[in-house]
Amino acid sequence: MRDGRLFEYRGENSRLAAVSPLVKLSALIVLCIAAALLPAGGPVLLLPVFIPLFIAAGRAACSQLAAAWKVYIFFLISSSVRYFTSGSVIEAASFAAVLFSMFFAGILFYSTTKISDFRRALRTMLKPIPLINGKKLSDLIAMTIAFLPMIFKASAELSEAEYSRGFRAGRSPIRAVKIKSLPLIINLFLKSEEMADAYYARGYGLTDTED
Repeated sequence: MRDGRLFEYRGENSRLAAVSPLVKLSALIVLCIAAALLPAGGPVLLLPVFIPLFIAAGRAACSQLAAAWKVYIFFLISSSVRYFTSGSVIEAASFAAVLFSMFFAGILFYSTTKISDFRRALRTMLKPIPLINGKKLSDLIAMTIAFLPMIFKASAELSEAEYSRGFRAGRSPIRAVKIKSLPLIINLFLKSEEMADAYYARGYGLTDTED
């Protein structure tokens, strides 16, 4: 994740970028529900489905796959814990498959869909549901998703700055967390303030702006 591109739109040359955002969002929701509800061993069968999808998504999505190796380690550790608590290899493999399936689906969707298109698709999907303000909820979720690449990018920039000063995180992981935490939090607060100013400048929360 050193390039900070995880969950960032890079679909200019992707065939999946031409697919309707509403269709992709519906498929994402259905796939995540299926991965969570399938019986033991079932989620493992979903993983081969992502191979042609990533081929269609192009180099942008594939490069994000390669950049997310730390996420894979976390998934594998979580699956190992699940194995030791359940004692079942099939259950642990299914748990890992669910995590990987949801993560892969997220990368495919967000790397080939602009945030503005995602917001409009989510607003369309929520509109028929009563007692829910689809506009405000879609704006809130879209802002959260848009903020994710900023977090990864800020973390990568701090890691590169520490590396240039001769600090190696692998030698002292706990010290690396201490050194990175405060600058990262301050950086994110500044970026969130900039994002809020940009949204207010475009009239969000004041008018019915659609874009």
